[in-house]
Amino acid sequence: MKRVIIESPFWASSAAGIERHIEYARAAVRDSVLRGEAPIASHLLFTQPGILKDDIPEERTMGINAGHAWMPIADLVAVYGDLGISRGMKIGIELADKFGIKVQYRQLRPELKVEDKKPEDDKLRFQINEIYKLRNGLNIKLIKIDGPKEWRFLIGEVLSDHSDIFAAGSKITFCPDGNYQLDRESCLDIIGLAGK
Repeated sequence: MKRVIIESPFWASSAAGIERHIEYARAAVRDSVLRGEAPIASHLLFTQPGILKDDIPEERTMGINAGHAWMPIADLVAVYGDLGISRGMKIGIELADKFGIKVQYRQLRPELKVEDKKPEDDKLRFQINEIYKLRNGLNIKLIKIDGPKEWRFLIGEVLSDHSDIFAAGSKITFCPDGNYQLDRESCLDIIGLAGK
């Protein structure tokens, strides 16, 4: 049996989004097993209750590193991309290339393709003038939704000084969740509404 590392999205800005990604990852594992492979989906394993907490950055990093430790002995990295390619998945793909491991792109359900998403989708989920909390603890007020339909990005106003980097009133660009493709330096993930 081929040893296969499964790459699929995990993190999302809502509990419903994370649950959708978990269900999708389970389907990807099933697909791999039915192909006669021996898959590992570390993002499913390490995020189970009682193991690691994905919303704690240090524990998320530990889980990612533990999953990547399997890379040198893998025969294949299977990238399930119906829901898009997250930043974490891109890191896994780059690591596979570094180790010379074959990367195979797969699709389970064509109707889930991220390109089919309507431009209005983010406008329904995110509200202008709503206050959101980002993964780094920063509170911002959403002032604009922009970008082509393949990767929406949001522009927010920083509400109060945060460390030495963000001053109150400054504007920042950030991603609604980990499935949007902006460079890592300008992409900060929403973890929820501020104060909720």
